[in-house]
Amino acid sequence: RELPMAGTESGFNATGETQEKWLRKALSDVHHNLILLGEGFWLNVGFHGADMGRKANENTWGYFFNLDPERDFGIRKASPKPVVPAYAAMSFLLEGHKTAGAIEWLGWGTCGYAYERGNDVILALWSGEHKEVTVPVGVTRAQVFDWMGNASNVMCPDGVLKLALAKEPRYIKGVSADLWGRDGKGKPLSLKLTDM
Repeated sequence: RELPMAGTESGFNATGETQEKWLRKALSDVHHNLILLGEGFWLNVGFHGADMGRKANENTWGYFFNLDPERDFGIRKASPKPVVPAYAAMSFLLEGHKTAGAIEWLGWGTCGYAYERGNDVILALWSGEHKEVTVPVGVTRAQVFDWMGNASNVMCPDGVLKLALAKEPRYIKGVSADLWGRDGKGKPLSLKLTDM
């Protein structure tokens, strides 16, 4: 992690014109970037800004649909895919943040990272299946954002937040930097696994 790691071409090809595939592309691209930022990459580049090809379903890696039937590159008309607002929310929340490390005690199939910029610490959490987690946040009130940037203020009794997770990332803003920052005390927490 001391090396200046960069991702040069990443993305998910959502071939087929269905809402399910476009949402799966959005989830994949956002998960990919959250993981790379969380693991210390200093740069990641999406594969294409807009789809190439003049016909539907030709090269659907882009973040925008190609609405220009005359061009494959340098298109003049485009329309955003669902990944665009998800990326905008992620960028709005995490701009200028660096990794404070992975949250590795959430259990199988559940991912999380802490990101910090000074004393501003944000957690990003998601799970492959619907799951409720209990997260120590070290504050009595925090903001929770869904993956499209919609915010809600939540109370955290005793400095703990109960949160329902699914594939869509949830962001927790305003957690304690003493607990979740790079030098915080949140990392030693772990699950005890027992033989059944």
